[in-house]
Amino acid sequence: MIDASIAALPDLWPIFLALALPITAVVVLGARQEDRPTWALALFAVSVAGVLAVTLSPGQNGDAGQSGLCESGLPLGSMFSDSSTRLNVLLFIPSTLFAVRLFRRPLVTLAVAGSVTGLIELIQAEGALGRACSYDDLIANLLGALLGVVAGTLWSRGRHRGWPITMRDTVWGVGVAAVAGTSLTWLFHTNTTSTRHDARRETQSRILAKDESQREEWLESIVTRLYGKDVQAGEGGTQILRDGRLRLTLETNKGNITAIWPDRTVTQAWSTNNQDDHGALTPAQMRRAGEHFARSWFGNRVKGARETFGPINTKDGAYHLGYRRYRNDVMMPLRIDITVTTSGRIMGFTAQTTSDPRLPPVTVSSSQALSTARKLYPTGKVRIVQLLAQRVGDEWRPAWMIATGGDEALFLDAVTGKQIHPQQGD
Repeated sequence: MIDASIAALPDLWPIFLALALPITAVVVLGARQEDRPTWALALFAVSVAGVLAVTLSPGQNGDAGQSGLCESGLPLGSMFSDSSTRLNVLLFIPSTLFAVRLFRRPLVTLAVAGSVTGLIELIQAEGALGRACSYDDLIANLLGALLGVVAGTLWSRGRHRGWPITMRDTVWGVGVAAVAGTSLTWLFHTNTTSTRHDARRETQSRILAKDESQREEWLESIVTRLYGKDVQAGEGGTQILRDGRLRLTLETNKGNITAIWPDRTVTQAWSTNNQDDHGALTPAQMRRAGEHFARSWFGNRVKGARETFGPINTKDGAYHLGYRRYRNDVMMPLRIDITVTTSGRIMGFTAQTTSDPRLPPVTVSSSQALSTARKLYPTGKVRIVQLLAQRVGDEWRPAWMIATGGDEALFLDAVTGKQIHPQQGD
């Protein structure tokens, strides 16, 4: 499985260079004896090295392996909403494209690519790479290989004025596919156990749980940074989230903290001293103190966000500093709320620093959304609250949040106009 972040594969670049240089050298030297373009051979070699480096580099989980497990996969409707799946599709396009251009054997190329991706998933399931086997990845890699073969076939036909698919290519391609498909099917059946999507997440969570010393060291540094060196740690907890990450909580004599691992992000921290200090700072000075804290802790995440600042209540006391980001008038998932006292002390904060999702264009207006809401709640006092990004399953959608006069809000998809039920929490 390809992790969506390069940071998840710390040895990727050294392994890629170690593979690309010798493979390219051998292929280019061999090109002198063949009537093939050297530049295409070099690109083919580099793309093959990229496939091997990305798919077989050890992951962050070291030698944990996957104990012969292979995920059965997500529903087709949700599979391609995952960034890892899209990367798997793109990964196999260059190598198969250049292979067809060089060797003019489209069906053989597709059969070989399918065999290679099957072997890769089998190695990820059985090898000590800390990687995950997934039938989603197998499908995505095959789709990428197919797209590369189609592109290479069209390119080759344009240059040579004839289709590269021949009877010989067909016979060999079908033969390789039959032998490899039968062999891989047997190997997967005898050496792997198919698991549900949630089961693989549980396996990943168990693997994550093994790096306890790293978690404790990082959490200790964060607590010291927030509350000082004389802080005394108390009771802590670990919760496994639905996506396999861990929520860490820790109580101290000076305050509490909640964080997400392995993201290394703090989502909440509150001081036990939750009263204002009756300091002498002006609102402008308090705001600068809060902004400095936000830049120190959240960096570029607050860049481009709308900032609000004001008293928490009408009396003198602490102020609230908030950050929200908007794209095309849609409020993104970013939520940062900081409480600043009149002495400039940060009493506490909550932070949701999810990256801005890519959303389809909004086609349902606020008036259309209100009209639909009135039909659903004919006796309620409906009103538009906000147009915001909401996660529905594994997909982000623009949605109208509508107050109905009751305890629960109504969410309408701002593209289809249909009622949706956003994912709540982690």
